[in-house]
Amino acid sequence: MDKKPQNRLTKLLFIFLGAVVLMWLAIYNGYPLVFNHDSGVYLENAFDVYVSPDRPVMYSLFIKLVSRGYSFWLIPIAQALLLSCVLSLFFEGRTKSSAFIFSISFLSLFMGLSFEVSWLMPDVFAGVLLCCLILLLFFKLRWYHKLFLYPMVIFCTTVHNSNSYIAIGTLFLSALFLIPIYLKNRSTSYISLWKRMVGILATVIFAIFLNAGIHKSLGGNFESSRGGSVFLFSNLIEMGIVDEFLDQRCTDHKYSLCVYKDSLPNNFLWDGNSPINKTDGWKHPEEYQLIIKDILLTPEYTLKVGYQSVIYTLKQLINFDVVDIAGVGERVKKAVFMHIPREHYPLMTSREAQHRLDISWLNYFNIFFFFAAVLFNISILSSKAVSQQIKMITVFIFLSLIVNASICSVFSGVHPRYQGRIAWLIILPFFLIFQNQIQTILTKFCHYGINNFNALIKRGKNNF
Repeated sequence: MDKKPQNRLTKLLFIFLGAVVLMWLAIYNGYPLVFNHDSGVYLENAFDVYVSPDRPVMYSLFIKLVSRGYSFWLIPIAQALLLSCVLSLFFEGRTKSSAFIFSISFLSLFMGLSFEVSWLMPDVFAGVLLCCLILLLFFKLRWYHKLFLYPMVIFCTTVHNSNSYIAIGTLFLSALFLIPIYLKNRSTSYISLWKRMVGILATVIFAIFLNAGIHKSLGGNFESSRGGSVFLFSNLIEMGIVDEFLDQRCTDHKYSLCVYKDSLPNNFLWDGNSPINKTDGWKHPEEYQLIIKDILLTPEYTLKVGYQSVIYTLKQLINFDVVDIAGVGERVKKAVFMHIPREHYPLMTSREAQHRLDISWLNYFNIFFFFAAVLFNISILSSKAVSQQIKMITVFIFLSLIVNASICSVFSGVHPRYQGRIAWLIILPFFLIFQNQIQTILTKFCHYGINNFNALIKRGKNNF
């Protein structure tokens, strides 16, 4: 019998098993997790096909295409399958199915990955995007793997405002990092790596224009990122910079926002009495853009923004707890009831809706293993026993964590979910280095268990 179909079937079975493990939190909850206002907006836009002023429409289109109006369970299932497929490529080429399942189980149970997969949010695709970049840059892939990964890069880039910036920033810093190494070694392998970076960068840029075209075709503006200036303006208020700037400039400049300068709430975006709701600022952010420009062109405030940006980035780097479980918001309840009424009851009886979903224990493991992995990764960078490929992957992950923390914290604020969506990547180098040992240990353990089980059966028969 031909072994190739058997091997392919085995791989598919392990990918499906990996997807089930990735979804354990949704299964335990009794329904996919939701994130109050944000999940509600994505669900509404999915069926109204509306280009919201504060977020791209692609994730809503993904919900519409995948759920088909039948079940929102299909969303985390699709997210889990896509991530499982991508992660399986790290273990491609050798018989390492056990190591693959062990790695996914560890990430799901102890690094919060199941949380990212299980909720109706696009956050998981930031990590998927970075995994795709790592595979395309540092692994030898077959043509059909690339045929899967490049469209994944395009899709992951388009589902969230920050993803394109994270990809471009990480690629740019990685390219700069290679310059002194190339000057020292003069290896052609680094030139090949630069070429791959250019190819991926072109793919990300294509995704940006594709996203803008989709928004335009659906009645929006030709823009890929939605509401970026509004998010940044809100964060500058939180930093205390806008209040100080307006106090100084409102006597000379005729900003219409000067009327509200003494009542700007820190929760500028979502406060019901915020000027953004009174002036339709989401659709007309021109004044916010003008004030941001004036702030950044004023040396005194440029330094303040720079200083606060560094502080916010450092805060975000170590802020990745799983804490955004706060029940089910009215907007989500309404969206589910309107579009898939039969799932309203499962939603309302879920652990999250009834405030019975306590996974605080997960953060203890998450924090411990994150910082343990940081120390491990630092140690391997100076080790001669570790391949250059693993070292480059490790550096890439470190750079992506910094870029993600900087972009998200500066443009939107310090929130645990921003860093939590990719923090699990930090432990990938460990699994890549020790996958053979993990496979061997698990194989021996399974054989030991099977042998003992068979011996127990025989003993039982003899006694009988």
